Amino acid sequence: HMSARFNREGFPLFDHYTYVLAGDGCMMEGVCSEAASLAGHLELHKLIVFYDDNMTTIDGKTDIAFSEDFGARFAAYKWNVLYIENGNATDSSIFTKAVQEAKSQTKKPTIVILTTTIGCGSGKGFEGTAKAHGTKLPNLEQVREKWASPKGLCQGDDVDVQVAAIVRRELDELTGLNSTQLSKDLLKDDGRVLPRFHVP
Repeated sequence: HMSARFNREGFPLFDHYTYVLAGDGCMMEGVCSEAASLAGHLELHKLIVFYDDNMTTIDGKTDIAFSEDFGARFAAYKWNVLYIENGNATDSSIFTKAVQEAKSQTKKPTIVILTTTIGCGSGKGFEGTAKAHGTKLPNLEQVREKWASPKGLCQGDDVDVQVAAIVRRELDELTGLNSTQLSKDLLKDDGRVLPRFHVP
């Protein structure tokens, strides 16, 4: 709508894709059905939704209230439906391929259904359970070391290494700032702004 209304030849003000990260709870909401139906009807092909299908809600497994064929539902809404069977994968090329496939057509919005394990890597008693929704993880320091530090990210693929460089640069810049440059409520005890569990 915005591009049709405002774009002019040589001036594509609105030419972006919109990405959505959604979970099981999001898909259970009635408004989701209405919005998805309209998006399919309007052929909003620049809308790409990643659905984290971990089959777990705050109250337990999704099958206590939710058992429909989700892919079939969105196909009926005239969406392009893609699947990533191992959504726990850390190989960024899998997700890049899905985005490229979504962008290869211009008639339908796309939903990428990722089958995941909630709290993957959080340890026994948490991984795959509703506890992973908000309870402090038993191996939190290990998780921080892998996903919230440049050193941990550098052990991943090329994208992780690029993210690690960004995090390292931000940390270096923040370390150089002093309290006169930042409001006190943003400063931690060690003088850094980023929280310890910053995940880029």
